[in-house]
Amino acid sequence: MNKLFSWQPNIAGIYIFSAACLRRYFLMKKTLELIKQLSLEEKVSMLSGDSEFYSGMHALLNEDSYHTKPFVAAANRRLGIPGIAFVDGPRGIVLKGGATCFPVTMARGATWNPQLEERIGEAIGKELRSLGGNLFGGVCVNLLRHPSWGVPKRHTVKIQFMSGFWVPL
Repeated sequence: MNKLFSWQPNIAGIYIFSAACLRRYFLMKKTLELIKQLSLEEKVSMLSGDSEFYSGMHALLNEDSYHTKPFVAAANRRLGIPGIAFVDGPRGIVLKGGATCFPVTMARGATWNPQLEERIGEAIGKELRSLGGNLFGGVCVNLLRHPSWGVPKRHTVKIQFMSGFWVPL
């Protein structure tokens, strides 16, 4: 059995690709074609952010770029690769422009309502895409279990049960 594409037998017992499997196959094929076309220099440059360090720090500190536009990385104009447009959270999209401010993840987690978290995730995803982003970095939980302690360890990895729900979003 092919684990990447998870072949499924039809009623007659013949293994076929589902539509989702075919999409994954063509996406993987296109990705590998693009990787072959990248030069070594382009591959290395895709491992870092697209702005230089000092100009990036100036934009963050003096121009408030943290709240005005997504951070773009790994873009390649020559091949038409849009790159990753990162926007931080954790209470929703931090960009100016009308994004919703949701309760922090710790408060939402206290509801023990995965359906509520899924609805919030869908809303955050729509707002993220509408403001030009495609990667949201706000899936965090205050593991110290006390709101006034800040966020020294804020990732859901240690909360295995809930992280199983949040990671695929």
